[in-house]
Amino acid sequence: MRISFPPPSPDEIRRLEAAAEGRPRLYRLQLTLLVLAGDAALTCVRVFPLAAPIVLGALLANNTIIDILAAFAVVLLTWLTRPGHRDSGEGIERKDAPNLHAVLDDLRTKLDVGPRMEVRLDDEANAGAREARGLFGIIGNRRVLTLGVPLLALLGKDEVRAVIAHEFGHFSRRHGWLGHWLYQAHLGWLSHAEQIDGESSILDRAGASFAEIFAPALNRRAMVWSRRCEYEADADAAGAVGRGHLVSALARLDAFGEWSNNELPRIEGEWQHTEPTPPDNYLERVIDAFESRSLDLVTASGANEGSRPADWLDTHPTLAARATALGLQPSIAPRENPAGSVLLGGFWPTVAAEYNDRWRKAKTVEWAAAYTRYRLIEAPLLAADPEAVAGWPTARRFEHARVLRRFEPKRGLAELAVLHAEATEDRNVAFAYAAARLAEGDGSAVEAMRLIAKEDASWCMPAYARLIRYLERTGDRAAAHRWARLLESAGESEMRAYELVCSGLVSVGPSPTTRPAPLIEVLRAALAADPAVARAWLAESNAPLTMAGKTPGATLRADALILIIDPFDAMQRPYDVDAIKARHQQVLSGLIEPNALAVVISFYSTEPLPSALHDALEQFPRSCVHVR
Repeated sequence: MRISFPPPSPDEIRRLEAAAEGRPRLYRLQLTLLVLAGDAALTCVRVFPLAAPIVLGALLANNTIIDILAAFAVVLLTWLTRPGHRDSGEGIERKDAPNLHAVLDDLRTKLDVGPRMEVRLDDEANAGAREARGLFGIIGNRRVLTLGVPLLALLGKDEVRAVIAHEFGHFSRRHGWLGHWLYQAHLGWLSHAEQIDGESSILDRAGASFAEIFAPALNRRAMVWSRRCEYEADADAAGAVGRGHLVSALARLDAFGEWSNNELPRIEGEWQHTEPTPPDNYLERVIDAFESRSLDLVTASGANEGSRPADWLDTHPTLAARATALGLQPSIAPRENPAGSVLLGGFWPTVAAEYNDRWRKAKTVEWAAAYTRYRLIEAPLLAADPEAVAGWPTARRFEHARVLRRFEPKRGLAELAVLHAEATEDRNVAFAYAAARLAEGDGSAVEAMRLIAKEDASWCMPAYARLIRYLERTGDRAAAHRWARLLESAGESEMRAYELVCSGLVSVGPSPTTRPAPLIEVLRAALAADPAVARAWLAESNAPLTMAGKTPGATLRADALILIIDPFDAMQRPYDVDAIKARHQQVLSGLIEPNALAVVISFYSTEPLPSALHDALEQFPRSCVHVR
């Protein structure tokens, strides 16, 4: 189940902010007691089903030794069921980066941060600080500072020092431990609620119902305190490193985030059209592309900030608010050298190369599909003469409009509008046109998308997903939550259809695909780029889609990819089968209609196929088969 976090009214925000500002110790005490109560309730929900028989047995036995053992067992269960957190990334030792650790030592002294600190590098353009219990989650404190490799490539040395100082501000004795505890308590309830469905126990559902009340109440009060903590950490960083370096770092990161969302996909698409394999210097190319625009982007980002809806769930205040609190305007200072090469020295080329290698491996399949798709499908459509396009049948013109929408959004939207006016009953056209309008911020398309889902249940999943994306982008979280509930229900129905397709493929046998040859070639290119896939077949099927309530059902078309996967790579390391299936399902989903079902099933190359499936696949034409 999902928990809704409607933004509080402006009056309530002002009241909470005034309470936190006027009597901070009392506000902190009240927040601490609220977290303690919620933490105790969550522990009871998790432990009670396991502990109740033990406690009942001890009471019936009425024996001192059994009572002691039962108490020990309950304490052990409480410890075992505590939510854990696994830190991402790789640790970096002092011997590998003495310059970085020298900076950390200096900032620890300035900000009165304890000496024990684990430093890790991950793949995000961000930094983070986390504090938790140490040995066995009981003894001592464990502090982890995580720095993203892209962040070290993006920022200058002093900017990274400012970011680290900000994160250390969350560890300082002035700042305290409450912020870290709030974060963990909040995630604990969210994690519990996400695991609850209609088949969960009464106690679990009761706990989730409590979470629906408790989590928003905690969120409203915690967000006010968390944002105060961010301002405190900013002030610590400004005092230790200089406010100009901090504001420059925040502005560069803010601009990079906007650029990554709005422009980087187009740039990557251009690379994919001309390069058959992912580049081995991706990190450097991305930073160079951003740096050529960064000074312009910070101005655009600042201009757009006022038009972006405020996200109540973001603990970080806006860039403008943080800069104003420091007495400055957002601006990006010139960067001489990336912090990575300065702080990590000779170890930086290895770190950057390993990042590029991880990115390349993760993107190889997607990249091969995109390159082949452009060459076989998109480029011919884009090169078509407008007069020739005008004489094409509706289905072919629709494919042209969809491709045009990807490369020239305004022209694509105009062509979709013309097609929709001519073919008002074509749901593929209606959905694409409504989705394009929502992407452009046209709220009048909400009703059109709602009607598409209402009239044909096979469109519920893609329609709800587009509506949620639009509403979250516009800041209407309450409406987004309502649609998310419907999406969750539709997802359960679609999962049942998915399972029916999978069981039918195994027990009855599939039919060869009737998809056009270019689509099959795109899939074949993606499969050839994956060293784990030994053989594959593309089949098709259908399944009934039964919806909850009075919503009429539908029949889903299913395109099924049947994979034969090697269990180990060349180094005898086991392949991640779920990751392999997920990336090929993503490629397949991008090639078929939004309301079609992309199914992927797999078998190991070391095991025999079920007889019905084996016999059916033996009859498949070679055009539907991939062999490594």
